[in-house]
Amino acid sequence: MLSLSNLADILTSCAYTARYSPTTLATDGSLPPDHLAIVTISATEHRQSQRRAFFEDTRKVLADLPSQPGLLGHAFRFEFIGNKAWTITAWRDMASQDAFVRSPAHRTAVRRSPETTRNTRFVTLRRPLSSLPLRWTEILALLSTAPVHSSRAPLNPADSDQATGTPAPPACDHP
Repeated sequence: MLSLSNLADILTSCAYTARYSPTTLATDGSLPPDHLAIVTISATEHRQSQRRAFFEDTRKVLADLPSQPGLLGHAFRFEFIGNKAWTITAWRDMASQDAFVRSPAHRTAVRRSPETTRNTRFVTLRRPLSSLPLRWTEILALLSTAPVHSSRAPLNPADSDQATGTPAPPACDHP
């Protein structure tokens, strides 16, 4: 029988994962399988008092992604109960990724990030198009060794607990 304690453990380790969505550019054969894509992965924790603002920014950025020239694919993941979120984007080249970083939705989210997030990690690497998508186990392993970029001091005492690390347990994960 499932106890309340066991149920709580399961729920706090569950994450929703949106499957990797390749774009037409990635699948139409215009790029060779050995094309080296720019892959950027990120992990962050939203501040408890800023959950709504964080997800508003996240929704806007995710809605804007498919219109970005040079996007090869993307996926995201977040904890159902908890404050961690992850993204992966793949780009034709660095110029495409840089243009996205300068897009209005992304710039707004970055500008608000000191208020909405903490303990953010980034990894950018090159991978052959044929190796995409990366599996979440690999993504989380890469992020586990990335340096943490901390934001300013917490806005709310509820946000002051120290992080125990970025990767989430694989329970409830979808490939």
